[in-house]
Amino acid sequence: MTASGAGASVATHAGVACAFCRRRKRSCDKRLPQCSACASRNLECEYSRIFAPNDYGPQQANTSREWTSTQPLLTASDSNPTFPAVYFLDNRVFQHSRMQLPRTNWTVPPIIADYVGDPLPLALQYWNKVHSWMPIISKKRFYDHSLNPLISRDVDVVLLLSAMRLLLWHPAQEPCPETEYMAIRHAIIEAENLGVFTLQLLQAKILLTIYELGHALYPAAYLSVGSCARFGIAVGVNQCLQATNLSTSPEAALETEEKKRTWWAVLMLDRTMQLGNPTQMLATEEPASSSYLPADDESFESGNITREPFRASSPASIEMGMLARMSQATFILGRVLRFQARSSEFEDEAFRESERLQLDKTLRALLNLVYIEGSVKRIAVCAQSSICYSALIALHDPEARRTDLEQFDMKLVLLGPVVKEMTWASGIWFSERLVNISDASPFLLFWAYQAITIYRRLEARYGNETQQHMLLMKEKLRLMSLRWKAGEAYLQILNAREITMM
Repeated sequence: MTASGAGASVATHAGVACAFCRRRKRSCDKRLPQCSACASRNLECEYSRIFAPNDYGPQQANTSREWTSTQPLLTASDSNPTFPAVYFLDNRVFQHSRMQLPRTNWTVPPIIADYVGDPLPLALQYWNKVHSWMPIISKKRFYDHSLNPLISRDVDVVLLLSAMRLLLWHPAQEPCPETEYMAIRHAIIEAENLGVFTLQLLQAKILLTIYELGHALYPAAYLSVGSCARFGIAVGVNQCLQATNLSTSPEAALETEEKKRTWWAVLMLDRTMQLGNPTQMLATEEPASSSYLPADDESFESGNITREPFRASSPASIEMGMLARMSQATFILGRVLRFQARSSEFEDEAFRESERLQLDKTLRALLNLVYIEGSVKRIAVCAQSSICYSALIALHDPEARRTDLEQFDMKLVLLGPVVKEMTWASGIWFSERLVNISDASPFLLFWAYQAITIYRRLEARYGNETQQHMLLMKEKLRLMSLRWKAGEAYLQILNAREITMM
């Protein structure tokens, strides 16, 4: 069928199911302009504007990426200046000329604005549910600037709010925000291409990446981590690991601290993503040992940064904040991954073993600190412990390459106590539902999965005790799947391992 005089194909079907069928999770024949289900009920059939062909005319494409190239989500509120190419072509000239990146003015579409809704209760819910385990957004700066009713909200702030709401969703809620997720994702890409280079847009990208990671949206999650890294470098937040601005002004110190926390979150995502496939390259460089860790959380929450933070190489201290310890665990995990990536063929065996033992000692010291500090919120500590445990496993059992009896026995001796500690920690935090599942961090998932795979290897030697621990960790994954769909994915992988006897 062709359009009269144009020879172009006229769309007879939409790219996605209509709103009525999506809400009821039923099959939709996607007929245009009205599907059969809506027609039989005499209902108005609504297709998402970001997927449906424009006015049922010539169909451009059915994929969201092709749609964005012909029908942008963001619209200009007024004339916007061109992004200066010299910023990338020769940044020294850009700095020498004291040029500034232009301030652009774009408007988000109704699908995103309506999804955000009232930002004040949204922000409060975010602080209670997510901020406790990923405190990278300054409350003071957010309320003073982003939520100030006297200041118009730029597109980066609206996209950050939309990513905050998206991250609050969990599988028990209906419906799944698939359309909103795609709209937010493509709007962020458009904002990048239009030159919106701000900290708030980077934070929106990070929250979107955590959403993808937590609900096993691959390869989007993996690619988003690399995108966060490149964008963060372009914005310059990676340079804040060597700065504090304590002597400048309280506002400057708080802004630097927020940037620093944001970059540590990128490093955390990059290194934890590597655990599932150690052969992939990291998207970020290793921070220097002299890099600053985040300041203590109380100072960050109050907006008053007065003390110089600890360094990445500082001994573990009870005075460190929760995110500082998570960041230090991330730093050590990066060293472990780099250690395992190096070829041992030309290295002195004694020196390599000494380095391995030092990394092991450092990780265990950080773990011991976790249990000493009882004042820290348990779920926050658990996420930090997860990184430490994963680093220990990556250190002593990288991909299980050797299968000889001597190496296998050594791994059992080293990893047996580690997995037992992991189970003990899970028993504390999950007995009688002491942890609110809706507040749980997705960084806990891989920890439980690793423990179960090791228990299966220990089962032949330790029998019933190992089986009991394995069941406890499986229950942890099942509970976590109520919040994060990646938990279901890990359980399916474990089932496949059992069937194929891996």
